[in-house]
Amino acid sequence: MTGLDWTLVGFAVIIIGIQTVRGAKEMGIIFFEMLALVPSVVFTQKWYLPVSKFLGIHNTYSYILSFIVIATVTILIVKVLTRTAEVNFPPFDAFFSFICGIVISWAFLYVILRFLLLFSSLQISTEPPTINKRVTMSELIGKSAVAQEIFEFKIFRYIEEYVNRYNAKIQNVEKKVNENVPLNDSGEIDEDTLESEGP
Repeated sequence: MTGLDWTLVGFAVIIIGIQTVRGAKEMGIIFFEMLALVPSVVFTQKWYLPVSKFLGIHNTYSYILSFIVIATVTILIVKVLTRTAEVNFPPFDAFFSFICGIVISWAFLYVILRFLLLFSSLQISTEPPTINKRVTMSELIGKSAVAQEIFEFKIFRYIEEYVNRYNAKIQNVEKKVNENVPLNDSGEIDEDTLESEGP
């Protein structure tokens, strides 16, 4: 683990801990904050480049500007829509707040890393070409397993691939059972039985 990995894990633990404590008695506010924050991250990532071109500013400034505006609007919309709504699941409020805290920490860390990455590119573009080469933010992120996870959702992709393989295996078993094809204990075609039965 690199220094960036430990820093990201530390921030994540702090955010998750705060959100879990805040939502221990009533998780509604944590849940609504998550509903506001996640779409803000998604729409910011989608719109910051068009905003940069429209305003004629660097991507770094358009990204943070877009996030602030979109997050503010989203939070206001969520508050209006959920003004009379209550989300409360005692005695599981702390657990669900913990789950929401994980999502919120991912969203915050994603925004921070993306901003630092863009800010790093801004610094490099304004530095003279004779400056000594140093480690850039993109290189740090490239060496950080936690940062890569935040950006690429590798764990979720592994889970998705496993679920898809499992479903494909189940479908294959069902198909072969319907066709009266002999299967072994692994759910695969039993070649020995087929050979012994003959055509």
